[in-house]
Amino acid sequence: MLILYDDGQNLYGEERNQKFSFQSVGIQAQGRTTIFKLNYRNTKQVLGVADEFAKEVIPLPPEMKPPS
Repeated sequence: MLILYDDGQNLYGEERNQKFSFQSVGIQAQGRTTIFKLNYRNTKQVLGVADEFAKEVIPLPPEMKPPS
């Protein structure tokens, strides 16, 4: 079975207070999931613009910030 989920997608423009997890919908997938590191939808140019914009408006969680 292949299930794709993109946490960055939001069709309805609503802010979500809770992160989705497969476990929350009854799917036991721990240890059997893969997070894609490559972007297969956008050109490098579009991704670069989006990344720069996101850096300005979306703060990184502490665990993702580079050491200072």
